[in-house]
This record gives sequence, structure tokens and C-alpha cells, in this order.
Amino acid sequence: MKRILSVLLLCSVLPVFGQGPTSPSGGLEFRIGGIGYSEDYWDDVGVAGNLGLVVWSGNGVVGLWLGGGAEAPTLKWNDGDHNLETDIVVAPVGLSLLLRAELFDGVALRAEGGARYTFMEVEDNPRYYDRRRGHFHYDHPYDYSSRDLDVDDTVLAICSLQLEFDIQPFVLGIGGGYQFDCIKPEVSYREEKFAEVDLSGAFGFVTFGLMF
Repeated sequence: MKRILSVLLLCSVLPVFGQGPTSPSGGLEFRIGGIGYSEDYWDDVGVAGNLGLVVWSGNGVVGLWLGGGAEAPTLKWNDGDHNLETDIVVAPVGLSLLLRAELFDGVALRAEGGARYTFMEVEDNPRYYDRRRGHFHYDHPYDYSSRDLDVDDTVLAICSLQLEFDIQPFVLGIGGGYQFDCIKPEVSYREEKFAEVDLSGAFGFVTFGLMF
């Protein structure tokens, strides 16, 4: 998580060094939304928050987004007799290319395409459902713990559309998109792989931005 915080701090200070008479306009934006993960691997809808730096070209048509975020969805896995549930910290960091078209005065449509390197970490002790005992418990035949379980990092590709409203110096937006894993993360127990998960899914979000 220290690596994630370092990137977010970099996003916060970059505008200070980028100011100048010929610098493109930009700003900071916060995005929060929900992701509809596959029910085969995840429990419920994931809620994610993202903080990013946006930098636009002089005409405001082409831009870049740099930033990261975090969420903690619940991973689930079923081998027939035992059902595993554990919270996973998912922390994507990356870059996107933005294209913006003004529809009306103060209203624009923004398209985004990018990639995120995504850190994955087991958050707490896993929970297990044993059919023979009929309830969740922490003691179990395989003696799992958060130290024994590991989920590989992955790379996500994302695309989205956002309708944004310019209320100087703020920008409000609402949109949606889709993400998919370029590499499916493997789940391993004591370095032995036993499952593969999928982070693909549609997402919706709202955005609050402060322009410089």
C-alpha cells in the first residue's frame, strides 16, 4: 500500500510543477463507483474509489489521466466441500488516454481507454464454510491463514464513457465502462496454485473534479 500512496502523492504535487503560461489545463478528480464482478469469484458488487491527475492539451480534446485507487471486495471459492471467503485489497495504479468532445455549452462527452497495474493482497483471516459442520469457521482441515494465501497482481485494461458538466472551477461527471484482466490472477496456498480468479466486469461511477 505504501507504493500506492506514493503514486497518489505524486499525482497531487505534479500540478505545482506543471504550471506555466503554455501548460495545458488540468486538475485533480475523485471518482467513486461500483463494479459488477463475476459471481463465480466475488461476493456482491465492489465499491471503488479513485484519485487521479488529469492533464489536457491546449484545445482540451486530448488528455491524460494518471492515478490510482483501492477497494476491498470479498473473494469466494468453492471446492465442493469447503467454501472459502476472504477480503482482498485491490489497488489499481495506471494511465489512461482521454478524448473529449463538447456537446453543448458546459456539457461534454469524455472517452477513456487505459491500463492499470493492480496490486492484490489478502486483507484478513479467511472464512470457511464446512458442509459437515454447517457454518463458517476459522479452524479447518487445511489450516489456511492470511499469511498462507496469496493472490497474484494483475494488469487490467479499461474503457469508459463519461458525461461531464463544467461548473467552474469544478467538473461533475457520471459514466460507466468495462474492465478485463490481461492476466488472470492466480490464488495460491503456500505457493501452490489452487484457483484462478477474474476481475472482469462492468462498472458505473460518479466523478468530482477540481480544475486548475
